[in-house]
Amino acid sequence: MARRRKKTEDHENHERWLVSYADFITLLFAFFVVMYAISSHDLKKAESFEQSIREHLTKFGGGQGKAGGLNRSTKESSPVEPPIPQHQTPGDMQKVQFKVETYLEENMSPDELERVVKDIRSDNLGVRISVAADEIFPQGSYRFKSDAVSTLNKIGRLLHDAGKKVIVEGHTDLIGKNKDLIPTPWELSSMQATTVARFLIKFHDISGKMVSAVAYGDERPLFPDSENEAYRARNRRIDFLVVTESSPL
Repeated sequence: MARRRKKTEDHENHERWLVSYADFITLLFAFFVVMYAISSHDLKKAESFEQSIREHLTKFGGGQGKAGGLNRSTKESSPVEPPIPQHQTPGDMQKVQFKVETYLEENMSPDELERVVKDIRSDNLGVRISVAADEIFPQGSYRFKSDAVSTLNKIGRLLHDAGKKVIVEGHTDLIGKNKDLIPTPWELSSMQATTVARFLIKFHDISGKMVSAVAYGDERPLFPDSENEAYRARNRRIDFLVVTESSPL
């Protein structure tokens, strides 16, 4: 008589939820680590963290930035900017940004790049070169520093060769010593932007129809911490916006 084989029953695993729970806890821990890192009021640490994120995402996304060179963000808003738009940059804009980075690396010393050029990024209008205003003007003044002309000439040649519209933006947080002439940051940022625009037109043969100057005063700071002098220095800047063909302008 044939033996009946016992039918084995599969037992349901009631502990599968532990896997999803462990993954969730890991992600939550990573999230709080990142939030703690970017909330630190240490400018150098914030910039180092930002640069590390950009370099790794650029390598992952196949960005065109040079290894060890200028890898810049795509949107101006905070100390650590969202990197995702970098991989959505229109073709013409991406080419212009790559040419800008290459030119500045080849024509400026590492020390000059570190001191003067604070960011190169793309936005919905074009490619933005952010320059430390304190390296161009004495604080509270709209007259060039004597050693700033060499740097401005390098940027001027770049903008002339680009052959595109340029918007010079002034951003500051200080007023001039002469309260009658410069009563608020609006006047100072306006005078700094127009001084640079006039320099480009006069000494680099860029048509006045291709250059415009815009003043933002202290209304568009990169860093809101007005008590931190390092942050305030970063807020004082001149932005050169190279308008690309793919933009609305």
